[in-house]
Amino acid sequence: MAFIVVRQKVADYQKWKRILDTTAGLRKASGEKSCKIFRSSDDLNEVIVLSEWDDLRNAVKYSQNKLFKEAAEKAGTLTKPVIYMPEEGF
Repeated sequence: MAFIVVRQKVADYQKWKRILDTTAGLRKASGEKSCKIFRSSDDLNEVIVLSEWDDLRNAVKYSQNKLFKEAAEKAGTLTKPVIYMPEEGF
């Protein structure tokens, strides 16, 4: 199992969340086991996503998927995501 943490700022949390939800099936089919969202108490449009994957390679492969990239563009992110991976993933 591998965990990935992504932090980013979005323009509109509700829009971003709807688009994230549309990719749930694709993420699961790609190896995602769970996904938790955290929001900053200072700025509700700043999010941290913690996802568990069956294998780190599958998480990386998913991030390169055309459908994921299209959904990410539509989601309205304001900042480039900061991605944290487990030490053993490097």
